[in-house]
Amino acid sequence: MGSAVACVVSDWQAAEAGQISLRRGERVRILKHSKANGYFVQKLRNSSLTSGMLSSEEGWVPTHAIAFASATNTSNGPSKKPWSFKFRKPSFNSGTTAGILRKRADRRFLDSLESQDISDVNGCSDGGSSSSLEAKIEILCKLVDLTVAVGDQIQMTCQVHVPSHFDMKNINVVWRKQVDKETGLSSCLIEGGRYSIYYSDGLARLTISDCHISDAGIYSCTVNANDMISSSVTTTACLTVNACKIGQPRVRALSPTTALVVWDGDPSVCYTLYHEQCNVTSQGDIENVNTVGTTQYVLGLSHCVDGLQPGCVYVFRVSNSLPSEPLLLPMPTSSNQFSSSRWQQEQFGRRYLEKEVLGRGRYAVVKRAQDRGTGQQVAAKQVHRIRQAPNITHAEYSVMLGLQHQSIVKAFALFESSPLSEVDTIIMELVSGPMLLAYVCQEDTVSEKTVNVYMLQLFSALDYLHNKKIVHFDIRPENILVDLSNLNPVLKLIDLGESVHRKHLQEITPPASLEFAAPECVLGQPAGPPCDVWGAAVYLYVFLSGLSPFLDESVEETTANVLKCDYSFPDEYFGTVSQDAKSLISRILMAQPNHRISASDAINCSWFQMSGDIPFSISTSRLSLFVNRRQPLHNLLS
Repeated sequence: MGSAVACVVSDWQAAEAGQISLRRGERVRILKHSKANGYFVQKLRNSSLTSGMLSSEEGWVPTHAIAFASATNTSNGPSKKPWSFKFRKPSFNSGTTAGILRKRADRRFLDSLESQDISDVNGCSDGGSSSSLEAKIEILCKLVDLTVAVGDQIQMTCQVHVPSHFDMKNINVVWRKQVDKETGLSSCLIEGGRYSIYYSDGLARLTISDCHISDAGIYSCTVNANDMISSSVTTTACLTVNACKIGQPRVRALSPTTALVVWDGDPSVCYTLYHEQCNVTSQGDIENVNTVGTTQYVLGLSHCVDGLQPGCVYVFRVSNSLPSEPLLLPMPTSSNQFSSSRWQQEQFGRRYLEKEVLGRGRYAVVKRAQDRGTGQQVAAKQVHRIRQAPNITHAEYSVMLGLQHQSIVKAFALFESSPLSEVDTIIMELVSGPMLLAYVCQEDTVSEKTVNVYMLQLFSALDYLHNKKIVHFDIRPENILVDLSNLNPVLKLIDLGESVHRKHLQEITPPASLEFAAPECVLGQPAGPPCDVWGAAVYLYVFLSGLSPFLDESVEETTANVLKCDYSFPDEYFGTVSQDAKSLISRILMAQPNHRISASDAINCSWFQMSGDIPFSISTSRLSLFVNRRQPLHNLLS
């Protein structure tokens, strides 16, 4: 392993045996590293004739005293990187939420931030040790646990950030599988056979085809740099391979180009769905089978397959199942011999009675509907095909069908081209209550314990989604309702439309609500589970105080506040709020996604572990003003 050259950024006087004294500006070669002692270095000669040559002086120095020379600027003044965003200075008028929150110290802090880069700069400067932290490889997106069926192909993926001054030729990616739980012994995986290993630009991926039961276990990915001491990161995940008996899938045509596939099995497993084109002989034999499509990580026990050829014969397999019976898709016709859309319209009209509009959004109108047979009240989400393609609506329905959590709204049925030919309708659980924040404002005060109970339900729902590799992408008050149909009110998270749009269209739309959007979403960057947790933390801040932590007088100022994580806990509004609640918010509202705790970590934090009542009550007067301001947005169901 090579050794790295570093620059001394602050004077250091040896205080113990084995240490070495250094002056700022000198260069050293790092020989080894210890968490307890720092770096063991050898001084380089500084004269022009002997530059780069080693001297005989060596010893230990603390970590804060040096920074890697390849990332430094050794000029007389610190360097300043340009930043593409240019913020207006926020106004501090007292009439806004931001004006209430910000004191003079906050203004000075904002001014100082405008003269700095928003990201850490690792290097030698006159700024002292606080700006000279060692640049390291960081994990941006960890491996996630997977549950699949025997015979499936899986991909385990993680994303790391490698500092630009690292030599990419010296980056190593090592995949391992644990072979002994007691000793932790693991074996190194290599390219070939059923294993495919890929790495590029910080993206590491392991692909295992035709999964066996023996493939189940703990996998790890380690990324390190040969020429950088202590630059190694590891992320792990568990792969579960189920040998569940799926049986023969059942299929039916929804239209000349769409088929619905239904199967038996474990709803918690991610399945792989294959559709194959074939011919059927006069004796009923299947021949010339050709796989024409594969859909991975299918959640639930049904899936709509779109884009099929009218008049062709298909069979379908789910992971290691038997093939389905052959399905002959009808030819499109204007006659009454076969009209899937007309048939579905008739079925919808016979079963459901449409009632009033509950809300309108970018893609859909949601109406109350009643089952004519049972009298059950449901919500009918009607999506116009001009605004959203049918395959996206089918995908949203398939995702919802596989979710079974008390705080996530359920889907019951999908009617294609119903009630009109240009509209698709998802029949969903009707939430018999308003926005949660509007509900609690019916009382003059709300206890912190009540906030605690509802927030635990929200983080539990997010943890459930994230474990299924689903990101909501749109956590805001309008998508958090309360169900009052039971004795104890239950939080309900609605609307997975944004999640499906991002996954299937590979497009990033502007945030529906800027004040609840994470920095990476504001910047239009790829986002993951941390953006949901951010939205939940902003929601908790509002729940406890009635104030929006980042909202300002203009879009530009609100954007600046979000990107700088500029918020505080004024005693006037948080004086009676427990420290544990504020600590939870602080551990989430961090600019870098990988620095935020996960939904699972939030559930296990001290605030949710407190026993008994939390002896604080919070006035809902400010929260009522917040709800009234956003009430027009309650009709937006993105």
